[in-house]
Amino acid sequence: SVELVADMAQLYQAADATIAPFVTGDDTKTCPTSLVESLASGRPLLVSSHVGIADLVQSEGCGEVFAPDVDALCRAVRLIQGDHGRYMENARRTARLHFDSAVCFRQYEQLYSEVLTPAC
Repeated sequence: SVELVADMAQLYQAADATIAPFVTGDDTKTCPTSLVESLASGRPLLVSSHVGIADLVQSEGCGEVFAPDVDALCRAVRLIQGDHGRYMENARRTARLHFDSAVCFRQYEQLYSEVLTPAC
């Protein structure tokens, strides 16, 4: 059964990390909202290599990327446990740098400007 959660921020704060253990990239979101919300709450991500933002997670150090198998997931959990504070700081920073509404607005504005500018 599925329950509605009244306060997602409180739920994220109660967690140590958020996991997206996708075993394929088929029929999945490139950037699930739950992962962005987790980052904004300062919670690191554990994402399989099939998650669309796996490269961002790796490059920003805001979590760990693992092959979609149990042993790889366990290694990723241990890495986060070993330096949880750093991962939490990187999660908040990543949310501000890449998912802040003002940043997204400027990116859309730039994209529209490029697309709508005449080629000649």
